[in-house]
Amino acid sequence: AGWEIGSHTRSHANLIRLGDAELVEELAGSKMAIEANLGGEVTALAYPYGLADDRVRTAARTAGYRLGLGTCPGKLDLGDDPLDLPRIIVKRRDTLLDLRLKLGKGRSSL
Repeated sequence: AGWEIGSHTRSHANLIRLGDAELVEELAGSKMAIEANLGGEVTALAYPYGLADDRVRTAARTAGYRLGLGTCPGKLDLGDDPLDLPRIIVKRRDTLLDLRLKLGKGRSSL
């Protein structure tokens, strides 16, 4: 509890540019390999380069992923697609004000 191991695909390819068979191999192949090695279910995927379109998200869902993360900053809303989730990145140099803004607004700029 508290952390999990997710997938980042087999080769860190730009998933948007792959053909259908390659896309399935990157997503399902990575998921199966991690599950076989760790003995647990992999449900989360971090898209290489943060890039995913509708086709990639559909393929991820079909492969069995329940969560997908890109690199777009923002807050999570109840209506968000679980395979297109925003992130809040907290950096070492962030101040307490930065953290408050990120948690409140999903970004650090005023």
